[in-house]
Amino acid sequence: TTSFSLYEIFHSFIKIIDSMSTHTPPICAITVDVDTIPHYRNIHGLPAPHTVPPQDPIYTIAIPRILDLFQRHQIRGTFFIIGADIEAHQDYLLELHRANHELANHSWSHYYHLRTLSREIQREEIQKTEEALEHLLGKRSLGFRTPGYNISSSILEILQTHQYLYD
Repeated sequence: TTSFSLYEIFHSFIKIIDSMSTHTPPICAITVDVDTIPHYRNIHGLPAPHTVPPQDPIYTIAIPRILDLFQRHQIRGTFFIIGADIEAHQDYLLELHRANHELANHSWSHYYHLRTLSREIQREEIQKTEEALEHLLGKRSLGFRTPGYNISSSILEILQTHQYLYD
């Protein structure tokens, strides 16, 4: 079996995008789950690092690179944001918003097992992030992505009640 590092995948993606003609408008839908390092480590059971940088490298390094790449190729993306990260990274999120990218809900705590939690916790996870994004952007988010793509009928019902357009 062959495995690829995230670095290899990202650079292959950049090569593909860079090879596209600048005369042809891109026809694609690109979504980015903005899973910060602590959330990523948590879902994979990795220990916490000995030192924690003041700003997460997903926001300080990856987001600016992705934003530059998307701007160069006139790509509009959808970025799924973890609610607990919003306050600490407002400047980066507002920059994405000003560049006409969609910011969507990725739950508050990024519980990979969200579908197994009580309906009340599911609702709180969705609603808290919904409110934080609306406060930051001045408009409602239209999309939601369940952490780990683990959807359930109760989550779909909550999304319908909150008038989300997609998961």
